[in-house]
Amino acid sequence: MLSFLLSLILTIVIEFFIIWLILRKDPKITLLYVSLINLLTQPLANFAFIYFGMNFLLLEVLVFLVEIILIKILFRLGYQKSILLSFAANAVTALISLLFI
Repeated sequence: MLSFLLSLILTIVIEFFIIWLILRKDPKITLLYVSLINLLTQPLANFAFIYFGMNFLLLEVLVFLVEIILIKILFRLGYQKSILLSFAANAVTALISLLFI
């Protein structure tokens, strides 16, 4: 449980900084939205990985796609910007998580 919480917190912090650096929107709102997005996607991804043995790359692609939609809705952005943000945030956190798998 502790490793899940640590992973969740680190993911939120890393993705917050990436998205905030690109968008330069209100940091409180950005942190809230990034937290909400990751509170939805990360538990589902971890559950699928641990209990179903789902492929890591497939999970990352699914998270990337879901987060595009969530970023678009919450930040009220177009698809191109949402794709860029989701890709940047998830690429960094996926590469970091590969170091610890």
